[in-house]
Amino acid sequence: MTSESIRTKSSKRIGQLTNEKELSEIIQSNENEIKLNDAIDRLIDKEIGICAKQLQIEEEELKAWIQLQMSSQINVPRKVILHLLRTAISHQLDPLQEEILLNQHDDGWQISIGIEGWIKLIHQDPTFEGLTFTQSPEEKDGLPIWMECTIYRSDIRIPITTREYLVEVHNDSEIWKKMPRRMLRHRALQQCARLALGIARSDVKIARANKSVLVPENQNLDTSNDGPHHAFVNKSCGGIKALKTRLMNN
Repeated sequence: MTSESIRTKSSKRIGQLTNEKELSEIIQSNENEIKLNDAIDRLIDKEIGICAKQLQIEEEELKAWIQLQMSSQINVPRKVILHLLRTAISHQLDPLQEEILLNQHDDGWQISIGIEGWIKLIHQDPTFEGLTFTQSPEEKDGLPIWMECTIYRSDIRIPITTREYLVEVHNDSEIWKKMPRRMLRHRALQQCARLALGIARSDVKIARANKSVLVPENQNLDTSNDGPHHAFVNKSCGGIKALKTRLMNN
């Protein structure tokens, strides 16, 4: 809510009030809210500069993207934007490339690392040697019961494997209905990266105060046809783009 809208709202209420004490409390509350918003705006501007410099992107481009999220059409709260920028800085993730996401939920907004971000973080780790995916031979309703991801590290003799079960992680979103195998593979990759490389998810969920529309959940995820579900990727594959291509196409 902008400072002007806060004042306008106050004016409407003032005309209905006769109690001077209540009037004074409302005015003070509104002024405090305006001061808080102004303080957060200054912090956002500071974090935009830091984030743009760290990611080597145009500060004005990042600022324009932030302003779009905070516009009346989308209306992302200041607190959410501040958390987004600080998480992006902490993990060196680019929101313009959908490496870090804003998701809408019924009870608030969620900041999370997208699949693009997970790929980037995995590939940046100096100990990363490669990974494999394996799906269960058993199926239910034509889908694998589980999916495994194994990550190899140069400093650990035994590779680290995690297994994710479809029944435990699937949901009713359109992306899961359309390509459940790929989404299960993404979940396996995320959990294995957390365990093998010590990458925190950094999910932040902030309760919402209204029903404003935000970026739909999972909008950023790739929607091309899913292929076989076993792949191996190593550092000689040609960098992040090659790693991403193999994860998306295998």
